[in-house]
Amino acid sequence: MIPSAPCATLTTTPDNGDIHVLSATADDPINMKPISSFLALDMRNPTFDIPATDRKLVTTWWRQSGKLCVGGPSTIVNIWDCPAERLDRVSGTTHTGPGC
Repeated sequence: MIPSAPCATLTTTPDNGDIHVLSATADDPINMKPISSFLALDMRNPTFDIPATDRKLVTTWWRQSGKLCVGGPSTIVNIWDCPAERLDRVSGTTHTGPGC
């Protein structure tokens, strides 16, 4: 379970789809510690033919609810419940190619 922390941030590993959640206390916001890490969207075998150097994750995090939406070179968007550390929903897209 990811605790609700005064200072939290998400970092990504853009070429493989990993998300890393870091947290710190309000008293020491510089001393960030990892609290969770997971594969948010598998980008090792993307739906679209995109070189690994051009693969990007697109994320939106609603910190109050703990929901995290993750998309990328795929026909799906994964919606995560970060406090529960579980995949909440997979939403299909009508995206048909690597461009916007």
